[in-house]
Amino acid sequence: MTGNHNASVPLSPARRQARWLRIAAAALLLLGVFGADLVYWLGMRTVHAPNPLPVAGEDKAETRREEMIFGKQTLFLDQLGRNLKRPGTQAVILVVTATLAAGGCFYFARLLDHAGGHANGPDNRDAEKR
Repeated sequence: MTGNHNASVPLSPARRQARWLRIAAAALLLLGVFGADLVYWLGMRTVHAPNPLPVAGEDKAETRREEMIFGKQTLFLDQLGRNLKRPGTQAVILVVTATLAAGGCFYFARLLDHAGGHANGPDNRDAEKR
């Protein structure tokens, strides 16, 4: 009678934490993708009212006055602010953030697995090879 002896061996705390980190990473990826989809969908549904204020750079006299008062970064910051309000940009930021966070979880789970597998000494490594 041969059986799986590894099934009865309890998991070490490090491997248990690694399992939870992998579950959290998968949840982060799913929430990131679905959240980005929702943000994009809701953002595209809203009615875009015309902005009564001129866009920086459209009116030369106004642009020159803003550069004199606030400096040359004004145009860059105005354009950056407008780009960050777009639903596509927000969705991409959400997906990238979720991917980076999930990647960190997967990385630390791998470290915990590696540390948990060799924490009991060389006898544990020999048992894993069999």
